[in-house]
Amino acid sequence: TPPKARSAELVPGNLLEVQVIEGGAVKSVKARIVRTADPSFEVEVELNDTGIGGDRIAQDTIFSAVVPDLPAGAYRAIVEMTDGTGNAGTDTFDLRRRE
Repeated sequence: TPPKARSAELVPGNLLEVQVIEGGAVKSVKARIVRTADPSFEVEVELNDTGIGGDRIAQDTIFSAVVPDLPAGAYRAIVEMTDGTGNAGTDTFDLRRRE
């Protein structure tokens, strides 16, 4: 079973948090954050669940990354996940960055 993202949100502190469920042990989680009003504006980040690098709690299934200071507005996050056996999944979420 491929990994699946249940939710994604931008939280204070310029963090992107993605809850990953199902699948085997998750090996990698990446996200592309694309500005809805200007799709040429794109940021790519690698998320982790190790309790460092922006992740608050290790091994809680919430993968996190510090993102650049995004302008206020609507965004889409395309989340790509791979588990230890090579199963891959992709999920998309609408996000809003407030001032």
